[in-house]
Amino acid sequence: MDKKILLGKYNRLEIARLIVHGAILQAQSGEEVLLPKKWTPATAKVGDPLDVFIYTDSEDRLIATTQKPKGILGDLVGLKVVDSTAIGAFLDWGLEKDLFVPKAEQKKSMQKGEYYVVRIGLDFRTNRLIGMGKFEHFLQKTIDEDERDTWQEGKTVSILIYEKTDLGYSAVVENRFWGLLYENEIFSPLQIGERKNAFIKKIRPDGKIDLVLQAQGYRATSERSDEILAKLQAAGGSLPFGDKSSAEEILAHFQMSKRVFKQLIGKLYKEKKIVLTEKGIKLATQ
Repeated sequence: MDKKILLGKYNRLEIARLIVHGAILQAQSGEEVLLPKKWTPATAKVGDPLDVFIYTDSEDRLIATTQKPKGILGDLVGLKVVDSTAIGAFLDWGLEKDLFVPKAEQKKSMQKGEYYVVRIGLDFRTNRLIGMGKFEHFLQKTIDEDERDTWQEGKTVSILIYEKTDLGYSAVVENRFWGLLYENEIFSPLQIGERKNAFIKKIRPDGKIDLVLQAQGYRATSERSDEILAKLQAAGGSLPFGDKSSAEEILAHFQMSKRVFKQLIGKLYKEKKIVLTEKGIKLATQ
């Protein structure tokens, strides 16, 4: 059992007693919190341990739930605005009570129906969990010199798409750094708040990170060649794409530039895995 009840975190607590309104859960410290009846398992009994998330209700009292939020205290998450008011916005984070983002914590005015990246934080004045759109100071702008070996070019990283920029999209890398995806290297739509795997393309001399969504070098050539073969197999062995296809057609079907596509089909042709025809390409075995 957890020693103390931790707000904004998952807690393992024991059922101290069952009441009309649900279950009273207790930590080793003796602290208690209510798990409302609608979230209390039908088979629950005194002494059972339960894993619950702790937040505050509409009257700022600690409350437990077995619902799973989209993030916990300290996490960066992409969430959708379900309502926007003069004092702030309310975001859907998977719980019955929406996550409030005060106006003062919004980097730009949040609009209903749009997605934004926020950090789940704590308002120490009210002891409420809030969303923070201004979280830049929690991240490193650059990779320090002594960490360069850990964050080498080609490394696979988890990214969170943050914002559209003039150059492409900025993203949060491994919840620690800022990175940039360039517009001319993006071949499929991106959504603000979307999590993806990416690759470090380059660490600039100033320590900033350039990202790509496709693997580079031999690994990229091998993986992307396999994608073309898989699409051929799924299509019955042939596809109406080749040198004469437009860049737009190639991008829409293969999510790659025409230049890369031509390189890959040239490679596959030399390996005798495909045949080039007037109508497009087909598997060599067809």
